[in-house]
Amino acid sequence: AVAGKRCAILGAGGAARGVAYGLQIAGAGELDVIARRPEQVSWIAARPWTPGELRAVFARAELVVDATPIGLSSDDAAQAALDDLPLDALAGNAWVTSLVYHREGSLLQRATARGHATLDGRGMLVYQGARAFTLWTGGPAPIAAMQRALDEAIAGT
Repeated sequence: AVAGKRCAILGAGGAARGVAYGLQIAGAGELDVIARRPEQVSWIAARPWTPGELRAVFARAELVVDATPIGLSSDDAAQAALDDLPLDALAGNAWVTSLVYHREGSLLQRATARGHATLDGRGMLVYQGARAFTLWTGGPAPIAAMQRALDEAIAGT
């Protein structure tokens, strides 16, 4: 449950905006959005993606959500931005999540190694699909079957 929790979102694009909305309606506490170009973010007052700002935000975050496209890339230079995140500043009970669903990236691997609870983007993908299924068909989505199909597809890659 995120009610009352201090949350940090990495990135400020459409996915981040959706996550922010979801956290707000779930009753999250304070929300920090960290962006590479905070001056271009119009939907919230974003903080700059700098080492000092990341460390300060992580020191008070109870949940960190990676909503950047960086985790989708296999490019080592792009991954370096996530590899440099100051996970050591997080409290031991902080959660680290990523919207990436097809593989566990280095961010989640590092967080797990540090003892943080982690969550990937599989659930988000399944429930997005379930909502679309219901909107299109008018019937309930077969969530368990959708989850199995996703897990099998990922295992086969």
